[in-house]
Amino acid sequence: MLKLSPLTNEYCIEANKWRLEARETLRTPYMKTDEMQKRFFEDVVCDPRSNHRYFAVMEGKQFIGMGGLCNIEWENGRAEISLIVNPMLQKRGYGKGAVELLLYEAFSNYRLFIVHGECYECNIDIGFWKKIAPQNNQIIIPKRKYWNGNFWRSLYFWWDRP
Repeated sequence: MLKLSPLTNEYCIEANKWRLEARETLRTPYMKTDEMQKRFFEDVVCDPRSNHRYFAVMEGKQFIGMGGLCNIEWENGRAEISLIVNPMLQKRGYGKGAVELLLYEAFSNYRLFIVHGECYECNIDIGFWKKIAPQNNQIIIPKRKYWNGNFWRSLYFWWDRP
């Protein structure tokens, strides 16, 4: 059974290895060392005043991915969704399950009203977000990512609180 659990430094470092394999997909495309990821864990994940909430996505004792609600605007009731799944475990329904858990966390436990996300068209997994986000809550934004000598459009999407 898939669940969200506290994120550990070890899981953060493991997720960083996946990040390094998919830099074109990231909002922060620079490479992070394990030390930088450790500082991220200490400064962001462990700080209760942070406007980010990150979780380990687990199936039993297996670490599947790292998900979060980022840039939370408590006064506006909104956050951005973040998700990275172990590349060896993709296309098995874990991403969809993780998104459902993150949305439950956002709407039921944090009392947020909107969760939004963005996926660049240079990301080979853009089809996942097109499929899972509400069809009438998707727009294309031009020239959002410069990668590999080209500007790429992005898919912006959101979920409203049920």
